[in-house]
Amino acid sequence: MLTVFVLFTLVLSLRTCNNPFCTSCSNNSSVCTECLGEFILQNGMCVFGLSTCEQFNDYEWSTGCTTCSLGYMLKNGICSKCDANPHCLTFEGNCNTCGECIPQFYLKNGICTSDDFNCEEYNESGVCLSCTSGYYLDATKKCVLGTVENCDYYNSEGKCLYCLDSFVTDVTTKKCVKEIDVKPTNCELMIRTDYCISCVNGYYWDKQILECRRCEDGCAQCDDKDSCSVCENGYGKDLSSGGCFKCSDGCNKCMKFGSGEVECVECYNNYYLNNYTCTNCTQWNSMNECIECFQGYTVDPQNKEACINSNPICSTYDTLVGTTENITVCVDCMYGYFLNTEYQCEKCDDVCDGKCTYKANMCDVYQCDNTLCTSCPNGGATCDICLDEYSAEDNSCGPNICTSMRYDGVCSVCTYQSDDETYSYLPDSQTGHCKSNKKVEQKKGSKGGIIAAVIIGLLALVVIIAILCCSAVYIYRKKRKTANKDDTKIMETELLPNIKTNEEF
Repeated sequence: MLTVFVLFTLVLSLRTCNNPFCTSCSNNSSVCTECLGEFILQNGMCVFGLSTCEQFNDYEWSTGCTTCSLGYMLKNGICSKCDANPHCLTFEGNCNTCGECIPQFYLKNGICTSDDFNCEEYNESGVCLSCTSGYYLDATKKCVLGTVENCDYYNSEGKCLYCLDSFVTDVTTKKCVKEIDVKPTNCELMIRTDYCISCVNGYYWDKQILECRRCEDGCAQCDDKDSCSVCENGYGKDLSSGGCFKCSDGCNKCMKFGSGEVECVECYNNYYLNNYTCTNCTQWNSMNECIECFQGYTVDPQNKEACINSNPICSTYDTLVGTTENITVCVDCMYGYFLNTEYQCEKCDDVCDGKCTYKANMCDVYQCDNTLCTSCPNGGATCDICLDEYSAEDNSCGPNICTSMRYDGVCSVCTYQSDDETYSYLPDSQTGHCKSNKKVEQKKGSKGGIIAAVIIGLLALVVIIAILCCSAVYIYRKKRKTANKDDTKIMETELLPNIKTNEEF
């Protein structure tokens, strides 16, 4: 603190800024841009001990702290660390006396204490009010571990009310099950197996059949089949019926009045609003007939005052940005089509529920639960035709599928799909179903047998090579021994007599 005081005195004698701890300030002398030493710039002021202070006085020249961080005591505007009572929120005069405790602790004789580690909140008398996740408060105000796995919140009787994130309550078994395993198609969030809180845009929750159902055409958000809250672009809200109706060509937003009259209030790009009607005519003759339309459109032969889309599957055209010429291309397609990289509209695959992006099979919403399924007429979970025209097996498109069908509709060749390898096998001879992968296991076994045979063969080859090597060494040594004997005989018959003769001489 002495260092701070000396610096304060020195700067005060030389300062040109209103704040004594500023080393630089803007043209407005009360706004700091640089600070002295341990002072830190905050909202145009230089303040001390920012890391330990949660809130400062906001008046001019102030460096005083009003609220300290957890574990620090406030005294004379400065935060001092208190290690004696780490669970104190505030202190009373010194670090040994707490004034207020953090959650999960209560104040007793100036000290923050906790009788139950699983208690989340106490009252002033030290009675537990609520428990941490997975525990419930019984009649004696004690936290008891719940018995339902993955349950987050219980009532006082130990009944699970809410499950952990990614889990939902099974209304039949009263257990917490994985949401992904039971969540219906097009449901974004659910808390029970019989209730979806939020369906994806364009769908609503049908309580009777426990499914997310499609809103009426043109509706982006709805609460039920008869009431639409938000209409899609190109549709207007019918206030009398609560539904949506299609706007006229080129109109993005429209309104219907009580008299039934419809007026457009916003047009698509390259359309022009004229008397509450959108037009893309760029030139008229003296008879108020259109003689030239915006690119991509042609004069309507039935109505010379209007232009019609020359490409019926393209809903919106626009001019390409960054081109030297005014090149107009399609930028938005009709429902059920997507825009490819060549600015052409292509039809979405049948697996999509109308909308797709970038590719025909990249659906915004899938028609079937299984993305490998292309036809599910009896509901999203029931499939009868898979991708590549494969037939569904047991109303599913994998991992066992039929890859070859006989004329009578019975499968002749099955395939087991796997991330590692894909195996083909014959179906059940009695039913023709691919439901069992015993054949696959046999094939895996036979494959394992082949591998085992190869290993045995390699071992046998090693043994043979070893025998050949040993034989070669034996033969070599035997020949070497024979050669040595021959050399000895030569020495005895030829060299030794000569040596004796020389000695005699």
